Amino acid sequence: MKEESTGTSSGSTSGSGSTSGSGSTSGSGSTSGSSTGTGSSGNTSSGSSTSNVKYLPLAVPAIVTTDNLRVRTGAGTSYDQKTVDGKAVTLKEGQEVTIYGEKNDADGTRWYTVKFVLDGKNRAGYISSEYVKLKLDTSVKAQLHKSSGVYARKSPYAASKYILTVNGKKVKLENGKKLIITGERTTASGARWYRVKFYVGKKLYTGYVLTKYVKFRQTEATESTSGSSGTTTEPGTTTDPGTTTDPGTTTDPGTTTDPGTTTDPGTTTDPGTTTDPGTTTDPGTTTDPGTTTPEVPEKTDEEIAAEDAAFKRQVATINSTAQVFIRNAPSDTADILVDPYGSVYRLNSGQSVTACERTTVSGKKWYLIYYTVTDSQGNPVNGAGY
Repeated sequence: MKEESTGTSSGSTSGSGSTSGSGSTSGSGSTSGSSTGTGSSGNTSSGSSTSNVKYLPLAVPAIVTTDNLRVRTGAGTSYDQKTVDGKAVTLKEGQEVTIYGEKNDADGTRWYTVKFVLDGKNRAGYISSEYVKLKLDTSVKAQLHKSSGVYARKSPYAASKYILTVNGKKVKLENGKKLIITGERTTASGARWYRVKFYVGKKLYTGYVLTKYVKFRQTEATESTSGSSGTTTEPGTTTDPGTTTDPGTTTDPGTTTDPGTTTDPGTTTDPGTTTDPGTTTDPGTTTDPGTTTPEVPEKTDEEIAAEDAAFKRQVATINSTAQVFIRNAPSDTADILVDPYGSVYRLNSGQSVTACERTTVSGKKWYLIYYTVTDSQGNPVNGAGY
């Protein structure tokens, strides 16, 4: 099975045939926009009209990137796995889903509420965003969601030398800034970035922002109640002269109701506030005017390979609330090891193993371990796997 983090830990080790979910931010509850675009977000000219703004339901096409992805009844591993006719529901790698909501769990991990087809019927549930990739057949509307703002990058790396500049000035995107997602990339270290378009003044630019600071934005269906000479330009789109939409207002796409769930929207965590904004910042973002948080350089593939090569054999302990499967290669799609009777080998939380070597694949650390398990007939089995 695949989804949340499952892993081994001893000292500096983590993960045994598994991946760990990254921190993320997403919309939740029923917040509606009150922030107004300032600074670099100046992409509107106001008119005299008033508008009755309506929003179309969120619908973002995406693809599952791993096999046997668990579908949950709520946003988090504490919720039960969804079942249909008594069988636990999992999604296959490559399966298409439609995202219609997003929410953070108590740990700050982002979960998507998705619709998908199972056995010819439409279903809905929650899946970890860690194992979902946007299809991006068309651009996706989004907005920045970080109270202190972030600096846009010209390449998907955190180091300050990659900060985008315009006329010699660093481009800082303010909270609520409207964006258009046009691409997605995961670096060797596992950091996930969106390639986005946005306006600085009246000019359209392209840059990179960490996915955890971006949330989806519903399409506005604006009904103008009076004439106006002003226009509003959506990044990458055109609008009919005579209508205006406030570019600074933000609407939480997470307010779409998930049919079949009873989660109290008031209990969801505020995206971006899982830690004190003053204590944890995006590398390169500023919290106190005039000061900049020290940046952590992105590791190169060569540096990661050197660290893997320096890994020393050690005894480790499985540290996961869920059972961990063992694979025959360091890959999410590799075969899961089974006993001669077809039962899957599993490692339990607290179980000791010997980690022999470490391999990093697409930012995920895998460990070759020696283990002892009991097969389905009660016999002890010694073996090796990832």
